[in-house]
Amino acid sequence: MVIVTGWAVMVLTPEPVRRALLIALTVGVVSALCSDWMAKIAVTVFATLAFVLYVGHAAETPRPWEFMPLFGFAALIGAGYRRLAQESRVERE
Repeated sequence: MVIVTGWAVMVLTPEPVRRALLIALTVGVVSALCSDWMAKIAVTVFATLAFVLYVGHAAETPRPWEFMPLFGFAALIGAGYRRLAQESRVERE
């Protein structure tokens, strides 16, 4: 999913900030859908590396590492959403 987003981002938008936001959105959605914490970390690391090594350099972003906290924050928001959804299901029962 991150690879497809990376390719789509390269085609759809030329600005590095928009590219980072779209990849962060993907990380957040995957983090919300995935229950394994190691998979969430792996997706976040893979998205960060994909952005820094491929998307950031292809767009000639001067410092692509500056977007790294954005991906971690998106994963944290997605994991928090999943946790809150699970707790609300338990309270309803």
